[in-house]
Amino acid sequence: MEIVGLMVALNISMWMGRKKSKEAEDIVLTHFSAKNAGNFYKKLVDDPSLKEIQRIAGAARLAHINMTQPWDDQGYRYLSPVKALDYIAEMNTYSDEYYNAVNVFLNKYNSCIDEAKTRLGALFNVKDYPSIEHIKNKFSFSFHTQSIPTQINNDLLDDAIAASLQEKLSKEIDSRFNKVKKSIWHNAYEKLSLIRERLSSDNIFKNSTIENIVEYANDIIPLTDIVDDTLADFLDELKSVYSTVDIDRLRTDNEYRKKYAATTSRLMYEASQNG
Repeated sequence: MEIVGLMVALNISMWMGRKKSKEAEDIVLTHFSAKNAGNFYKKLVDDPSLKEIQRIAGAARLAHINMTQPWDDQGYRYLSPVKALDYIAEMNTYSDEYYNAVNVFLNKYNSCIDEAKTRLGALFNVKDYPSIEHIKNKFSFSFHTQSIPTQINNDLLDDAIAASLQEKLSKEIDSRFNKVKKSIWHNAYEKLSLIRERLSSDNIFKNSTIENIVEYANDIIPLTDIVDDTLADFLDELKSVYSTVDIDRLRTDNEYRKKYAATTSRLMYEASQNG
């Protein structure tokens, strides 16, 4: 079976350290006569160690998004073979950081409960706090890769059925890859749109606004499995245009600014026609 590319899913779960509080809702209703004023949550744990777990999880999810492209509606994203080793290494690093942070939190868990008794006062309920073993099982970090087949195994199939299934598979794979390409065009459009908005009138912008699109082009160009000639030419132009821009001059020279605003608008139009 011929394989092209990988599907990858990232799964991170954690205990958030908060719980919906009926007691708090009753207090609001009693003191302010406010029915259906909202949902109120108790912060069961207020400790940097739990925030660190959440930070690592957020960073891992962002890296996952940045290194992959949309693929299906089941939580899988496309991972180019060019990026596979880097992706696996980065996720393994995040996994190690995640579980190290979990261990730090678990070691502080009992002291966090003691702190909550004082902080929450009458809202404290020891039943809100599971055992350490139960809490430990709420934290997990894993990623799963799966090869994308492009040819079916027709050894046990009638030729006509095999041909029909192969045609269906080929169309599905083509459709998915078109979705990947459109996503790349769309992401470029969004980054260009931010540049164009920042270049309008006297808006202030950071160097990273320009630098990000050059970095994006550099990241995508090597993905020869999904980058066709049209997209490659477009990405090369992004690099050429924005890697040579004088960012300080953009802030002081209105004509220079207008020139790049016009160029950005043209590139946005090209991206919109392809994405």
